[in-house]
Parts: sequence; structure tokens; C-alpha cells
Amino acid sequence: MNEIFPVVAGVMIALVAERLTGSVRARAATVVLLCAGFGGAAAAVSGELAESVLYVLVDFVIVLASAAAATVVMEALRVVMRRTR
Repeated sequence: MNEIFPVVAGVMIALVAERLTGSVRARAATVVLLCAGFGGAAAAVSGELAESVLYVLVDFVIVLASAAAATVVMEALRVVMRRTR
């Protein structure tokens, strides 16, 4: 149950990043910064931060991986929708 917050945060970050305009580098930097912030928040909310600071890194990776997976799924859906038109 503790890992639901980082996964949902990653999906939401991917949805927000899709709407951002600008260069790819700026979008990537925004995604990384948001993932780091939400990874820290996830570690704090679950109480893992009291045990070790390394859990921030673990939750950061979970948020980043779920954001990447959501981006891949959105792109795949976009390709399928183009083909059906």
C-alpha cells in the first residue's frame, strides 16, 4: 500500500509533462525535478525517511519509472488512435 503514492504521482507527472510546451530538455528537467520532489514526499509520507535517507532514492526511481511507463503507454495509445482514423 505504501508504494501506491509514488506510482500514482509518476502517472500524474507524465500527464502534466505531456501538456508542457517547450524544448525536450526543459520538459525532461521538469519531470526529473517533480519526480525528485514527489519521491521525497513519498518517503516522508510512508515513514521510510525516518529509517534512512536512501529510501528517497528508491521512491524517486519508482516515481520516475512509473512516469516513463505512463509516457510509453500514452505514446502507444496515440499511435493506435492515429491508425484507426
